[in-house]
Amino acid sequence: MQRDSTISRKPDFLITLVAVVLIGVLVTISFQF
Repeated sequence: MQRDSTISRKPDFLITLVAVVLIGVLVTISFQF
């Protein structure tokens, strides 16, 4: 499990970045409208 945890950190980090970017885009669009 420990070895998998180190590998799983990268995908989770990318997913969090994508989620934050998507939320930021949605917020900017909501403010524009």
